[in-house]
Amino acid sequence: MVNIGLDLGFGYLKAYGNGRSICTQAVDGIPTGNHDIKTGLSMMFEGEQYLIGETAINNGLALNSTTASDKFDSPVTRRLAGFALAYIAGSSGEFTFNIATGLPVEDYKPYKKNILSMLQSLDGKTITVNDNGKEWNTKIRTNEISVLVQGSGIIANLSLDENGNQITEDYNNVRILVTDIGHKTVNFLTFDDNLDVITRYCRNTVNGLHTVHKMLKTTDKRFAGLEDFDVDIELRRERKNKFDASPQYKQLAKVINDNIESLGTWHELYIIAGGGAHVLYEYILPGESGKKHISKDGQLAQAKGYYKMVTRKWQSKTNENI
Repeated sequence: MVNIGLDLGFGYLKAYGNGRSICTQAVDGIPTGNHDIKTGLSMMFEGEQYLIGETAINNGLALNSTTASDKFDSPVTRRLAGFALAYIAGSSGEFTFNIATGLPVEDYKPYKKNILSMLQSLDGKTITVNDNGKEWNTKIRTNEISVLVQGSGIIANLSLDENGNQITEDYNNVRILVTDIGHKTVNFLTFDDNLDVITRYCRNTVNGLHTVHKMLKTTDKRFAGLEDFDVDIELRRERKNKFDASPQYKQLAKVINDNIESLGTWHELYIIAGGGAHVLYEYILPGESGKKHISKDGQLAQAKGYYKMVTRKWQSKTNENI
């Protein structure tokens, strides 16, 4: 039995479990004729070959992305979910998965059944993964599937260990705002002192890191004419060369701070999370560091938290049957 946390974001695919993890652009595409399939990431799924992530961006045709589909249960999301399961398996054979994933609070009720159905449809599928020349065939079996509210994984990753045991009570009995800054979206989630979501004080916006990419495309010739994911790749390279994008990050932070204030409520603890946490943390409200925490494990935080939650749930069931 393999427990897996699966974060199917609008922009990046993240998964964690079985001692393995994956974090890559949520993009697939058909290989070009001159691409060596043993280079980079690819899979064979339902009789078709797909390049995955940056391999697809650099070498693929007919690219599909979760960002462009704008749906939680699109065909590309289903393919990438299947890839993530097979990648986490890491070797040939039949693997049974307990899966935990999540949805933004505003989309939880409308899409929960769709996500469950999409993941259940992967049962019995055999997927061939190629990771830089290492190839394996994984037959997927799905056991338990939990669809959670996004943000709960981020708190679980801070408060639980790898076995799902609680390691701190710092996040109990306090009112928390999780600001999850992704590639496309920013999710604001308010949790009460019982760690239940207060829906009326939650919000999803589309002012994610891609807005910084748009700014750079119009203000810096190094990024002019590039597609969104290409800007993301180039920006990561340029940051290693001490490129300063702080003016653009500050503009995005102002939008995020305005959204925090417009929630119209109070919080005792602020957790800044997601792929944008490390570059935006210092600019996000509040200024007092004691009230503000940065989520550990960067983009993988949500997936690791889901993994810890499904592990905790499965461990409890196993103990009940002993």
